[in-house]
Amino acid sequence: MVCNFLSYPILKNLNFIEIYKRGGNQIGKIEYF
Repeated sequence: MVCNFLSYPILKNLNFIEIYKRGGNQIGKIEYF
């Protein structure tokens, strides 16, 4: 994960977890990877 992960709101963090489970596509790769 990148440092920006902690600067996102809780809602975005929860969305990241869901995206990460699905394989980290779209927002997962663009904003976090």
